[in-house]
Amino acid sequence: MKEHNIDVILIESQEASDLNKEFFTNQRYRRPFIIAKAAITRDEQMAKDDGSSKWISGEKSRAYTHEVLRSGVNAILTTAKTVLTDDARFTIRTNDSVSELTTIVIDRNLELLKNKNLAIHYARKSSKLFLVAEKIPNDITLNPNTEIVESTFIDGKLEFESFLTQLYKNHSIYSLLIETGPTFLNALLDKNWIDEFVLFKSPNSFHISSDRFKLDLSKLTALKEEASWELDVDVVKTYSTQNWRVHKH
Repeated sequence: MKEHNIDVILIESQEASDLNKEFFTNQRYRRPFIIAKAAITRDEQMAKDDGSSKWISGEKSRAYTHEVLRSGVNAILTTAKTVLTDDARFTIRTNDSVSELTTIVIDRNLELLKNKNLAIHYARKSSKLFLVAEKIPNDITLNPNTEIVESTFIDGKLEFESFLTQLYKNHSIYSLLIETGPTFLNALLDKNWIDEFVLFKSPNSFHISSDRFKLDLSKLTALKEEASWELDVDVVKTYSTQNWRVHKH
């Protein structure tokens, strides 16, 4: 506007930037706004020795995940390992209703297509299932509303930056909720890819000594704790990068 000789008065407001955090992240970084969610036990475990994780958080925390977190994003991102372990549908359940949610699964070798009975293959009417793979096979039959997204993998790991650009540019994904295991979450925290982190801490414990399924809370120190409250038996904490905020020059 200034370039076209229009007088502009800029009022820098933290509240305004927070209200528009998804839009500002989209415009500034050309990628989706990324929220990650995790539920941990008192001893910071995200799963039992066998990898199962039902249920760590309480009923009200699970309801919050559906009514607030899943309902507030364009899509949910997970991994093939998580889908195979939990056999989850990744829908939105509120009261007695169930709504569809576009689901994106990092599935390098398309393992999910080998098992058509998985719950995630339900018949979709208003959402899509994206399988993120290294290559798209020549001869393959997919269910309606299922697509394969060919993306770059380096040493077996997804090249996350170009992948996010794909989601934003080609598939109109502007906000993304990540629900997956600690290995992937810890890696994302290492690379500072998470804009907002929602942590549910349960008073329960699995009484295991292995760190295999442990969330490394030290990695949250790069984020600022925004809020903390009790939700029935659980403690909920939110953290953010605040990268979307307007900074004075």
